[in-house]
Amino acid sequence: MINKTPFVPSVRFPRAIVQVNDVGIKYLDVRIDTNDFSSADEFTVSVPLNGQPKPFTFGYWGNAAQFLIKIYVGFPTNPQQFTQDELELVFVGEADNCYVDPVAGVVRLVGRDLTSRLIDKKTTRKFSSLTASQLATLLANENGLTPIVTPTTTTLGSFYFLDQTLLSRTETEWDLLNSAATQEGFVVYVEAGNLIFKPKPVIPGNPYVIYYNQPTNTFASPVSNVERITFERDMTLAQDVIVKVRCPYSSMTGNDFTVIATAHNTSRSELKGLPTPSGHKQVYTFIKPGFTKQQALQYAQNVLKNIAQHGIKMYATLPGDPIFKKDTVVQVQGTDSDYDTYYYMSNILRTIRPDGFKMTISTKNSPTNSEVVV
Repeated sequence: MINKTPFVPSVRFPRAIVQVNDVGIKYLDVRIDTNDFSSADEFTVSVPLNGQPKPFTFGYWGNAAQFLIKIYVGFPTNPQQFTQDELELVFVGEADNCYVDPVAGVVRLVGRDLTSRLIDKKTTRKFSSLTASQLATLLANENGLTPIVTPTTTTLGSFYFLDQTLLSRTETEWDLLNSAATQEGFVVYVEAGNLIFKPKPVIPGNPYVIYYNQPTNTFASPVSNVERITFERDMTLAQDVIVKVRCPYSSMTGNDFTVIATAHNTSRSELKGLPTPSGHKQVYTFIKPGFTKQQALQYAQNVLKNIAQHGIKMYATLPGDPIFKKDTVVQVQGTDSDYDTYYYMSNILRTIRPDGFKMTISTKNSPTNSEVVV
């Protein structure tokens, strides 16, 4: 029996509150693009130019130095009368651009979430004595974010050895933090006002289940709990994928070496006697001075997983739900194919209007039968 998703209520009355500089305003529509872990989320908020509460006059939109956007969404008990406390804070961001159309009577705010504070700030400071988690906590506090950080123990300097320029060159704080996360096999992202630094998401005990039952003699139409679903296979990544990490000689390691990680795909088609892969292999090579074998192997495995996750993709349109996050894992059931597997978020596009709440999700994962060999 297919386990249907427990998250979507049977009767839905979604409601939202949009605040600009901590004051609730009337809105026309809201678009939130939740991207993958390495990118900032983006938003577009359209509001009426006229009829807004104080201080939102025409002059305010032209003179204010900053627009801080907060978006609350939820399903209040009484959809006709509700408060902010009954909704969930799903987004906090700052506008990069403000467009005022006085003829149409519309103001449009476009910007990014608070990841932008780290993306826009370059640094030349050295952090070699800190662990990755200490760096995450430090940068969160410096940028007005609440750190939600899983502790790590390895100092950043031990990852790079002689390649100290990686720790002292001019780069953004966000690039630096992403590099630290990659070395630990972690993800880092900003959610509302929190900076989250933790291990990559794994398959949970209760994934969000999307089911799709194909038409049968009894039911002429497919049955699903989404409005629309589309699958995509990358035929290049359907072949074997090889990641090589070469470490040149250094005085720290005492020798040079190469480690190899391979993903071998055995699809259901192959098992059923259908055409098999051509034998072509996709090879990715990286040079990492100063790595130990263990560090090189960990790096190769992390890269391999990231590449292999693009082998199968799934797109779905369904009613909006704030339960979906960057780390939400989706399980597809009912297709009787390789598409019945687990998927990780690439993008969540939410559209919020006073009369409705929709979202489209883009997800990815490696084929069900991928096998990593090192």
